[in-house]
Amino acid sequence: MRPQGSVVLLPTLRLRDLLRQTVEAVRLCHRCNNEQEIDGAELMGRLGPHAFLKDAVNEMRCARCAQTGQASWKSSVPLSRFGGRVGDLMAVRSQLAAICGACRRRWEVDVVDAMQRLGPDVRLAELRDVLPCPFCRRRGWAVVKPGGRVDAAYPDDHPGCMCGRFAIHSPTDQIATRFGVVGQIPEFGPRYNAAPLQMLPVIRTHPETKERTLALLRWGLVPVWSKDSTGAARMINARAESVPDKPSFRSAFKKRRCLIPFDNFYEWKTEGKAKQPFAIGTTSNEKPDAFAGLWEGWKDPSTDEWLHTFTIVTTEANDVTREVHDRMPVILPPTTWAAWLGEEEVGPADLVALMRPYPADQTRLWPVHRDVGNVRNDRADLVEPINPA
Repeated sequence: MRPQGSVVLLPTLRLRDLLRQTVEAVRLCHRCNNEQEIDGAELMGRLGPHAFLKDAVNEMRCARCAQTGQASWKSSVPLSRFGGRVGDLMAVRSQLAAICGACRRRWEVDVVDAMQRLGPDVRLAELRDVLPCPFCRRRGWAVVKPGGRVDAAYPDDHPGCMCGRFAIHSPTDQIATRFGVVGQIPEFGPRYNAAPLQMLPVIRTHPETKERTLALLRWGLVPVWSKDSTGAARMINARAESVPDKPSFRSAFKKRRCLIPFDNFYEWKTEGKAKQPFAIGTTSNEKPDAFAGLWEGWKDPSTDEWLHTFTIVTTEANDVTREVHDRMPVILPPTTWAAWLGEEEVGPADLVALMRPYPADQTRLWPVHRDVGNVRNDRADLVEPINPA
């Protein structure tokens, strides 16, 4: 669903956050047959919107064999293979508006031009020192803000993704017993308003011992071939319809499936000019329940340190959840946990069959306090039902 509020985390906003990826595209390496997603923001910042995709793809280095050239591309929608340009992959979601603190004049900043000159990862807060006023030519006085709504943590360029908040407050020992976890348990407290980029409990199967373990992983998947981890906030969900084939998820879908314990999750429903949050959970008396998830390990090239991340698989909403949203997380009943974790031999078709809407007659929904909309709020009463105004 769409994020609440307007501009958040302004100091952390980057130029790339002002772009919307409108077309999914992948690079095909003819030397090693590797496929990797094309970062449209990086290409637009480096080459501009008018560069031909065929030229840009040939200049890209393969994430597997590190070779350039001998590559082609394909996209999720029909584009002219020979006439496709970088700009066809992206759209500017919010223009930049600036005001000079010296002469008080206002002007619009060209996002694409700024990206070409400064790169896609320059923070908006840093533009103050590099943008000259077009009227008085002074630098260091520009106050730059997006001209429209932008949310860096929960971008709206993935229609149909879930809200990105859930609660896991069951005691640690209860989680361990419920999932049959063995080994050391990391210390973590209850989360009544878990949000992307936080370290949260995840259940995995050890590849050698086949025992279930519990670890804290960061929410927001970073594929192993990523250049950096900046796109993690845009990969908090994976659509069930595309995980078997999409380059970002297909390897994890085959080898690195996991369970994410939860007690309930949140969605927002627009009521007039306001948005009322709702908590959604199951009717099961045994808690916590489990989302279907995927996890990855990514090695930071600058520090050689490993970052382990996860994403939550989503599917079509059932009749209860559809009251507030058309998508919902895949909730797996206990009888399917072994198959999803790879403890039982199952085929791809069997896994796909597990990614279905949870039964509506076993789902409940209730209104909760609007304070859940702010990630800084994390207290027990957020999950309590209220009478909406």
